[in-house]
Amino acid sequence: MPGRIMTLEQVAEKLGMSASWVYNHTRTRVENPLPFRKFGKYLRFLEPEINEWIMEASLPKGKKASEQKSAAVKSGGSRLMFTNNSGRECRP
Repeated sequence: MPGRIMTLEQVAEKLGMSASWVYNHTRTRVENPLPFRKFGKYLRFLEPEINEWIMEASLPKGKKASEQKSAAVKSGGSRLMFTNNSGRECRP
């Protein structure tokens, strides 16, 4: 089993972002697009791939989450931080 299949709205909630932000980040023109599958006109996301994307987005440029064996997603009260295209940190 590849993991839980998530809707666009579920991914938006997990990331603390709007649905339109998630949709825009599935485009290939963004630096680090979200991994997704398309079923007809519907976008679906695999939870393990989204978790991997979160890990990679939180690492300094040039590093992969697979290289960080001890890295873990922290939850509970803390908010995710992202970097925009200019490398500046921004809040969701």
